[in-house]
Amino acid sequence: MRLNARFPAMLLLQNLTGQARTIPLHWHRSLELDLLTAGSLDVTVAGQTTTLTAPAVLVINTATLHAMTPNTARIQAITLLISYDFIKQALPDYDDLAFDLQGRSATAARLKTCLAQIGEWYRQRPNGYQLLIGEQIDYILYLLTTQAVVPRPIQPTTQCDYRIQATLTSLDTAYQFPVSMRRYADRYHLTLTYFSRLFHRETGQSFREYLLNLRVEMAQKQLSQTSMKIIDIALANGFGSAQRLIAAFEKLYGLSPTRYRRQERALRPTS
Repeated sequence: MRLNARFPAMLLLQNLTGQARTIPLHWHRSLELDLLTAGSLDVTVAGQTTTLTAPAVLVINTATLHAMTPNTARIQAITLLISYDFIKQALPDYDDLAFDLQGRSATAARLKTCLAQIGEWYRQRPNGYQLLIGEQIDYILYLLTTQAVVPRPIQPTTQCDYRIQATLTSLDTAYQFPVSMRRYADRYHLTLTYFSRLFHRETGQSFREYLLNLRVEMAQKQLSQTSMKIIDIALANGFGSAQRLIAAFEKLYGLSPTRYRRQERALRPTS
């Protein structure tokens, strides 16, 4: 659920069971903060796996591959995704920075309190709760930038293969239409197998996974910003049917598009 134009972020109050508890390997430009309030899970971030047991807080930096595998039948968490563009406006050198809570227990404790308070405000919805949540997001960013900032680690591969970079740029507009991996393999005179391995090596995802996640993220924006029907959003973002969008959305976010839209609208300031 997107808070509002001034505080562009998405808030997920998650109560996950079954397949929805497993979050496959993916990445996004948003800064992600998770407060695990019930359960235990294994979290893989940038190739490193750790076990989190509630109560625990986690920060996942921009464009960092991550996945989550449950150890318990139920997972409850508060997830906050803060827009990359919003942070970049506040921190022009954000691309050179990262946030790390290791060895910063006091900061982690404050973040737990902040995220728990955001969740409570959303559930109780007192007068002006949208403003309260917005102020808390500002404070969270203040805490991170003053108490948990580190230089962004240098990636093992300093530059993405030019063919994959060009493919990603093309997919930013082509995702709306039928797309095949063979089209890009042929463009660069590569075998399908070689291109598939190259794509996975450079992005950490298969071509299909990347395209599916991109379509879901674009659909999420339309769910948040328009009143389009689910079927129209599905077709506008390359899904062959509403059911395919629903299944992909639930897998990535742990809730249906309809439920997401309902919760997002509840956070909009009333006129």
